[in-house]
Amino acid sequence: MKRLFCVVMIIMLLGCGKIPMIKKHSSAINNTMWTTLVIGQVVNAGNMNYQQESGYYEINPLYGKHPPKGRIYITKAGELLCIYGITKLFPKWETEILTFSNGIVWGFIFYDNRKGIEFKLRY
Repeated sequence: MKRLFCVVMIIMLLGCGKIPMIKKHSSAINNTMWTTLVIGQVVNAGNMNYQQESGYYEINPLYGKHPPKGRIYITKAGELLCIYGITKLFPKWETEILTFSNGIVWGFIFYDNRKGIEFKLRY
């Protein structure tokens, strides 16, 4: 799973990955927002798996205290599909929905890693 995570991250960071939900006529902002959302979900899933291996437990009731890796990845994919469905229901609000979703995902990533981020900023 670590190798898969690394491969997905490298592909997304190089810009080689094509996300099927992004249409060619979408604005550049929405394309960037979708890309950062997918990257955020992958980072968050990898972070959750790392924390499970480090002895921490999950407090989100959707996952349970010690979810298997497969459940984490399936739930993250389900979250992306739900966001995609919501943006299709409300296309005028796509940018706002993606902004809110990115804020939630990256907020959780920074919250989970706050001690490491504090350490890096100090030194």
